[in-house]
Amino acid sequence: MNLFTRINSNLHGIISKTKKPERIIQNYDICNLNRKQWIQFVAICAPILYVVGLLFYDNFALAGGLVIAIIPLSHIYSRSLAKKRRDTLMTQFCELLQALVVSFQIGRQMSDALEESYATLDTLYNGDEPIMVELQMILDQKKRAGVSEKESLYDLARRSKLADISDFVDVYYTSLEVGGDVCKLAARSASVISDKISIKRDIALMNSQRKYESMILLVIPAIILIFLKLSSPDYLDKLYNNPLGILIMTISLIIIYISYRLSEKILDIEV
Repeated sequence: MNLFTRINSNLHGIISKTKKPERIIQNYDICNLNRKQWIQFVAICAPILYVVGLLFYDNFALAGGLVIAIIPLSHIYSRSLAKKRRDTLMTQFCELLQALVVSFQIGRQMSDALEESYATLDTLYNGDEPIMVELQMILDQKKRAGVSEKESLYDLARRSKLADISDFVDVYYTSLEVGGDVCKLAARSASVISDKISIKRDIALMNSQRKYESMILLVIPAIILIFLKLSSPDYLDKLYNNPLGILIMTISLIIIYISYRLSEKILDIEV
């Protein structure tokens, strides 16, 4: 390979790496943490796990081993982010339906209504918001790949795992086939979703105190261990640096984790 060919090859590699990446299809089941989110999560979670390991095992190696638990915890964290993103999408989809109602009232079809709704929502949200990403994807797929908005909306309903979006898409295209009033349908769907969002907020407000109490119960064992270490250091000696003590402490940590997960499940009320 001569020098000119090698330079061209290197330039091609540099250009290909700096090309703008294609829009990634959003997955609402689990949120893939980006580099910044990973660094923030590790920076917060790793020291906490290490300190908890020192409290329960009084051993630097075992405390370091407990930090490995950051891997399963990251999956829980990513799923919680995905849930928040689904809730955000549901709220923004309600805004989309309200914009669609206005377009339907002046006789627009779904394709044109989506474009007008995108322009309307663009004044409310930035381009990184879930609904703007999805709308941009739907419009791009139609212009570049010839994918119909019907297929794109069904794909959104499938990926979002939100029954309200799926129900709206099903009923909308069924109404088109039988000659139903799609304007009233969109308005009714927006009203139902708005009511659900209001109910969810009321439930979250009522559960906020319970979640606060569950967090207090979660840290009480650590507070007790700190108190015993400061007041009676010899009291815990039999639980440290021996197989039986390590087993007891490990079971205690597992019970605390299961209790926390159960409380999260109980307080997570779906509407």
